[in-house]
Amino acid sequence: MKEETDSHKGLLGWSFGLLSVVFAIVQPVVGIIFGVAGLVLSTRSKSSDRWTKVGKILSIVGIIASVVIAIVGILALKYLSNNPNLLAGLQ
Repeated sequence: MKEETDSHKGLLGWSFGLLSVVFAIVQPVVGIIFGVAGLVLSTRSKSSDRWTKVGKILSIVGIIASVVIAIVGILALKYLSNNPNLLAGLQ
């Protein structure tokens, strides 16, 4: 019974890891939240099955992608706020 619960944690970690990668592109803050949740669940799982391993990898990739995309977005907004004529030229 205990091993079955650990396997479920691994599968949930995989699911949250996958969601973190998807949301990294759409909404980086949500991607970070899902990534951390997936990493915690995968780490707490005592099972060493494929779902747990892939869940850890996806969660880490999702967290890193979310942070990078958030930083790029913030820098882009800062650049656009300093150059208001740039947006006017696009229209």
